Amino acid sequence: MLRIRCSVGLLAVVAGVFWSGTAHAQPAPGLIPLVRFEAVQQELGLEGEALAEVNGIFSSSLAEMRAEMTKAGIPTDGGFNQLGREEQLAATKKMIEFRRKVDEKYEPQLKDALTTVQFERLQQIRWQFDGVLALIRDPELIKSLDLTKEQQAKIVAVDRECREKVRGLGAGQAGNPELQAKREELRKDRDGKVFELLNKDQQDKYTKLMGKPFDLTQLDPSR
Repeated sequence: MLRIRCSVGLLAVVAGVFWSGTAHAQPAPGLIPLVRFEAVQQELGLEGEALAEVNGIFSSSLAEMRAEMTKAGIPTDGGFNQLGREEQLAATKKMIEFRRKVDEKYEPQLKDALTTVQFERLQQIRWQFDGVLALIRDPELIKSLDLTKEQQAKIVAVDRECREKVRGLGAGQAGNPELQAKREELRKDRDGKVFELLNKDQQDKYTKLMGKPFDLTQLDPSR
């Protein structure tokens, strides 16, 4: 359970900022946090020395990330949630930069530790986790689909409209089934509108790039 909690912390604070209203400006979730989930490791078929190597890469990246946060005066545990909204947003911007530096250092190591098939599947899971927001946050995906600036602007507009509706629902209570259902309905509506902004070739390529569906509730119970 400890290793999953650490991963959730990194994803929720560093990458999972969709519902905070700043998602369109953020990069996609990194591969390092995702590969630490036991469900992802099982999906990739990691075991033995390969599993130990991947866990070691994660531990090193997490230690470096925490060190950067500590130097910047950012709480590394539950204290982050005690910060005000503006403080959280400022801290998140710094953490994104820290994470980008850590990813640039450790993702090549992760790629070397995985087979080509395993790395491609991990990439698919990352894109699925990010959903259609990857179309405005992931340079590799944007380039692969040859998205125009006009398409990206329209996707941002659809996303903004969705986030405004989500904020209108109120914070609610964690684990509230009714609130989660409403959020999921808004997500699906957003995803459908964004998908329609792609031409037929882009839609087909996007679907192929995503690969077979992965159960994202194993990473984020609110999905």
